[in-house]
Amino acid sequence: VHAYADLISNMTIHLMENTPEGDVRIRNALSRKIDINPNTYMTRKQFIYNIVNVMMTTGDGNCVVYPVFDREGLLEDLIPLPPSMVSFRDLPEGGYRIVYGEMEFAPDEVLHFPLNPDPERPWIGRGWSVSIREVVKSIRLSGQTRKTLLKSPSPSVIVKVDGLDRKMASPSGRKELAQQYVGNEPGEPWIIPAELMEVTTVKPMTMSDLAIKDNLELDKRTVAGIFTMPPFVVGVGTYNEPEWRKFVNTSIMGVAQ
Repeated sequence: VHAYADLISNMTIHLMENTPEGDVRIRNALSRKIDINPNTYMTRKQFIYNIVNVMMTTGDGNCVVYPVFDREGLLEDLIPLPPSMVSFRDLPEGGYRIVYGEMEFAPDEVLHFPLNPDPERPWIGRGWSVSIREVVKSIRLSGQTRKTLLKSPSPSVIVKVDGLDRKMASPSGRKELAQQYVGNEPGEPWIIPAELMEVTTVKPMTMSDLAIKDNLELDKRTVAGIFTMPPFVVGVGTYNEPEWRKFVNTSIMGVAQ
């Protein structure tokens, strides 16, 4: 999401006018308002970044911006509405209304940016949060498992002791056996009676055995696929310039438009 929002918020917004010779860029108070200071409290980059971020995450595919006009009817400010306070109401005769708290707006009274249109209500966006929710759960579980293994790794040495020894019956007895026969200093040899115990070296369970790395890479590739971006953007694989250019010219430009 940051990759999308950061790239799109760096783009210049052109106000174009249709002429007999083709589209021509014009520079006036409106183009300055949109491209330089759309909001009193944010830069243009912050303003556009917020729209893309809300569309892709917290807004469930929808971002609504409320335009404020002065007494002369000129655009004065563009205010992003908090997504937690915005909902959409379908009309029996068709179409919809944007509900913000106790106020209600027609679609042409606000700026509504939908992402990934709903097949049943194509004027409402669905976003991608539903698609990535399960993948994010899997990534979190992989991280928790990795932390658990690092905090309490499996022992690499197992000492097999005669179960008939009375010292094995209590924790203090087992501790006494370890202190008596097993060297405590680094590099100190262990001297053990052959009849009493047997030492076996085992390979502890590692992240490779649990395929955490492979599963995590697969999950990241799934996220990259949902966002139609090269896997190296989410840390899988190496940088590929043709893939990056294709990503900017298709996926990024699609959301920007």
